[in-house]
Amino acid sequence: MKMPMKTIGILGGMGPEATFELYGKIIRYTPSEKDQDHIPCVIFSNTQVPDRTESILKGDAKAVKVLRDSAKVLEEAGADFIVIPCNTAHHWIKEIQNAVGIPVVDMIEETAKYLKGRRCKRIGLLATTGTIRTCIYEKVLEAYGIEVIKPANQENIMGVIKKVKAGDTSERQREIIEKEMASLKEKGIATFVLGCTELPLVFRKGKRKEIVDPMDVLAATAIGLAGKKPKNIF
Repeated sequence: MKMPMKTIGILGGMGPEATFELYGKIIRYTPSEKDQDHIPCVIFSNTQVPDRTESILKGDAKAVKVLRDSAKVLEEAGADFIVIPCNTAHHWIKEIQNAVGIPVVDMIEETAKYLKGRRCKRIGLLATTGTIRTCIYEKVLEAYGIEVIKPANQENIMGVIKKVKAGDTSERQREIIEKEMASLKEKGIATFVLGCTELPLVFRKGKRKEIVDPMDVLAATAIGLAGKKPKNIF
């Protein structure tokens, strides 16, 4: 007997285009011939979640309160599990999970598993200042034997992230990121994790083997949990 597909809950809005991108990946990576082959999704693009980096740096609970409430909305709407297309929000992954009775997928944990499978030993991390300062990735990746190397000019990375949030995904923004990657390559880094969901938006012109987008991993994981086998996207 064929089991019904589970419903994916997407807790988004951080930013809206990253949410749109994740949903697009779920659609593109799901094998399908007709509408009914696709996975049911409930999307809450809550654009009113306070700035995650600001909340972390100030040490307040404004962002996590809205995130917890948003997870409850998805649970009540019928989601079987929740995915969050925002790296920095994973600083509160345990608090969000404790707010609901359905699973909340840990994108960073899933990315660590993927990197381990690729036998990565060191990665360059490009992320928000909040993600960098709270060592969200280090806490997970180091348990898998993966060393995290950060860029020398974090302000440049954050500047690009802010530009992308404002709608600027121009060649200029990609060039800034490429320059930071070049500096890390000089230190022997061969794999780069785009640890902010805005950054993949400046690399839309085809996949690059040295770049790992956690949202690809998240989309594939979500498809699998929903009961489908994702396309081979890596």
